[in-house]
Amino acid sequence: MFYEALPRDMRLRSLLLAAIMTLSLLSGVIANDTVTTQDVDLSGNQVMTGNYTVSHGTTLTIKPGAVIDMQDYWMKVDGTLIADNATIMSSIQTTGQGSHNAGVWDALTISQGGSAELDNVTISNAKSCIIIDGTLTAKSLTIEDCLIGIEVAGQADISTLSIESVDNDGLRISGSATLSNVMLTDITTGVASTGTLTLTDGDFTQTGTGISLTGGNADIEDLNFVSGIGNAVSISSSASGDIDGMTGTSRNAIVAIDADGFSLSNIDMSGERLVNSWSAGNLSISNVVYDSTSSETPIDVRTSETVTLSHISLSGQFSSMQGAYDAPWIGMSLAGSGTYKIDNSSIESTDTALVTSGTGTLSIYDTTFTSEINGLSFSGISACSLAVITCIEDLKQIYKRRVPKMFYEYAETGSWTEQTFLENTSDFQEIHFRQKIAVNMEGRSTQTTMIGQDVTM
Repeated sequence: MFYEALPRDMRLRSLLLAAIMTLSLLSGVIANDTVTTQDVDLSGNQVMTGNYTVSHGTTLTIKPGAVIDMQDYWMKVDGTLIADNATIMSSIQTTGQGSHNAGVWDALTISQGGSAELDNVTISNAKSCIIIDGTLTAKSLTIEDCLIGIEVAGQADISTLSIESVDNDGLRISGSATLSNVMLTDITTGVASTGTLTLTDGDFTQTGTGISLTGGNADIEDLNFVSGIGNAVSISSSASGDIDGMTGTSRNAIVAIDADGFSLSNIDMSGERLVNSWSAGNLSISNVVYDSTSSETPIDVRTSETVTLSHISLSGQFSSMQGAYDAPWIGMSLAGSGTYKIDNSSIESTDTALVTSGTGTLSIYDTTFTSEINGLSFSGISACSLAVITCIEDLKQIYKRRVPKMFYEYAETGSWTEQTFLENTSDFQEIHFRQKIAVNMEGRSTQTTMIGQDVTM
């Protein structure tokens, strides 16, 4: 046969070429640097041997089931990227001590003007898994084993996001990000934002700082801190916005430095400190149930602005070399030159419920302080207002704050022009208690008897 007549070396070359062609069918190789000039579809297993650019006006579609091995290159999207049920990773293995194969390739970068739509996509092993200067829309996105998870300088809208084993920030936001159903595990900082952040439903595990806001604005709801959390929320550098809903446990629930009108509400947590701040700025904390688990002061705040603490329920227990205690040693410590407002709260302590210092002012309404030793300790505070009931009007102000608005208005208003209500009020105002002071002073004397002897003062 003709095949048998071929020289031996030519037969070997033919077999080798056939093997290479077979392997190429099983695993594609994208050779050298590539810049797309038309729409491209990628499927199966693809290995990069150079950088890949999706040029403006073109679309790269990564088909379901595809695995893109970036080796140590990068991918840049100036046009459009569409990926569904795909994986982008690197098969290069790092050998450093403690390495988890992070930082092998550079990044998937969505350039300004570029866009990406990702559905059920996993990206791993990069320095920054995704850099967004353009626009990203994603759902069911998984980020693993990166130095930085996602950098958002442009705009990102992500629903159902899992980030795990990231050395620095899971999400670093300087642009605008809308996130929902986010799970972050084994990360130095979960979400670090100086931009505009909207976040709903976030779970944090083994994270140094859950949310770090160092500027910009944030609208956040429903955070759950599972375990291994240092600071649940850190607010600084004039960050503004609100967080509604925090549960779980952390060493510090709130750390604040120079907040700009930030509010936190509906908190049910445990740990060492509810709030720890040495320059809080303008801060409002309300509707809190906090269980303190250490000898640290759970509410330890210094400010030159205004801090409002409303509807705070603070209790706890801790053990030390001296014994076991059923409440924090000091419940609340307030310092600085700012203004503090406390209302409708219950503060338990072992030694002192409230300690104040500095030159600020303090107002307290409808609040109970409980302590085995000292209730309140004031040092240097310039003014303090404690609600004292002296008349019916004082009681009216208290129940106005406590009862639902409809009940208060029912009792304190009338129908139509309120003529009957006003006349009844006026009639009762004409009734006075007659004062009986210094009445019938005749025969009064300061003389008395002490030890059987008459004494006159």
